[in-house]
Amino acid sequence: MNSNLKNILSSLPKNEAQNKLLEYMNDTLTPEEKHEVESLMNDDVFMSDALDGLNDLKDKEKIAATIDQLNAGLKKQLQKRKEKKLKRQIPSQTWVYYSIILLLTLIIIAWVIIKKL
Repeated sequence: MNSNLKNILSSLPKNEAQNKLLEYMNDTLTPEEKHEVESLMNDDVFMSDALDGLNDLKDKEKIAATIDQLNAGLKKQLQKRKEKKLKRQIPSQTWVYYSIILLLTLIIIAWVIIKKL
């Protein structure tokens, strides 16, 4: 599975953009960089939702830890789904197909031999 699917902030263009989003939230960007982030938020609904979610967090110092925790939980959840999907798959049983073909061939040969007698 694509590793970007397992990252909460993966829809952002680069890791740099993730850092800019966190810096924007902490109000440590220059006005030009703030404008750039705001224009990105206008273009990307997910990014604006991510910022809203980050702003809703009460403990601003633990944002990085919270993001890591969310990513770890997401990876764990996706791994469980993958394992369930693999369990539901029917295993390949090619030997069954070969046995059926062999049995049908033997039946046809026996039928031909009996008809000749």
